Amino acid sequence: MKGLLFFLFFTFPLLGFCQSYVFCPEIQTEEKQGMNDINLSIVIKDSRSYDKNVKEKCTKAEIFAEFVDCIKRTYPKLNLTVLDENKFLENPINGIITCKIDLQKYDATFYTGMYISTTKYEVKIFDYRNGENIIKDIITGEGKQWNAIGFTSGKIASNTSFKEAFEKFILMFDELTQSANNQKANEQITPQNNNTKSKADRLRELKQLLDDKILTQEEFENEKKKILDEKE
Repeated sequence: MKGLLFFLFFTFPLLGFCQSYVFCPEIQTEEKQGMNDINLSIVIKDSRSYDKNVKEKCTKAEIFAEFVDCIKRTYPKLNLTVLDENKFLENPINGIITCKIDLQKYDATFYTGMYISTTKYEVKIFDYRNGENIIKDIITGEGKQWNAIGFTSGKIASNTSFKEAFEKFILMFDELTQSANNQKANEQITPQNNNTKSKADRLRELKQLLDDKILTQEEFENEKKKILDEKE
């Protein structure tokens, strides 16, 4: 009996046996600073195209839900609104950030004793808070796992590719975070404030921006010098 199982496990893959699966992703995310109280709308479209041989053990709704939950866990203070898929082609709304994600591939294929998983999606981020700023990229992730423990091996490969892609996606938010910080700093350090507030008040506000990591130490010193050098 053991000999038959050994034959089936190692010989069928070599004869060209190939099967694809869609497993629900389950990944750990790290909480990051930034995006506090930022309004962001996200809409996800499923453009995957599979034949009937794919075994779907996870629906697109479950995949989308996990993706959104990952964002929430990464940026817990982000004001996130999830839009229905049928709004994907609608124009972004002024005054907020709109993130459009086109899921093009997510599966784990078993072949020659190994699960190989690929995650791929196109991302477009429309930042219409102050003018128009569009960030776009093709995000990919890959995971491989020898089939030692059945479907669990496929899930491991899927989670690896999903997490690798998600971490690349989050990098796109770093640019938005910096943009938001710069905007907040500019709003709080303005000529109007200079005319209505004392130097002491403005220096205290400046120090708060430094403590909140909105300004770097160098930016803080430069703005501090400008205030101190002003004539009464």
